[in-house]
Amino acid sequence: AARSLHGDAVSLTLAAAIDVLTAAPADAKVIEHVCLAAPELQESMMESLMAKGQHRLAKKVDAALSGATAPSPPAHVLERESAYDNFPPLMLPKSVSFVLVADVAALDRVRARAWSGGVVAVDAEWRPWGKRGQQQQELNDHK
Repeated sequence: AARSLHGDAVSLTLAAAIDVLTAAPADAKVIEHVCLAAPELQESMMESLMAKGQHRLAKKVDAALSGATAPSPPAHVLERESAYDNFPPLMLPKSVSFVLVADVAALDRVRARAWSGGVVAVDAEWRPWGKRGQQQQELNDHK
């Protein structure tokens, strides 16, 4: 189920990206580069351009892409990538766990673990106020 949800999320993201890339005024060179980097998107790009009435641009991009090949990466990039192949994958020990603190019970568990010396790091991010402008309103109320 998680894979299908991930697949759906990727599909929706790609559809949104194609929609943005083909919106008027679309740039032929940008579309060409995207299609060269990801040839599987070319058909969707052409369909989207045609559906938006950009027939000339679709023909221009299609003509530019016919017979074109994706540029190969420079030699220094290939050397760097092959050097990375020799490194072992970075993995944390099984004793390390990540805890998403989304409620009071999880916070209590993390606190208990911290007191026993089991927490290495905590990263907290939250909006201090629920609604935009609420902070300013409360400051005005206390004047």
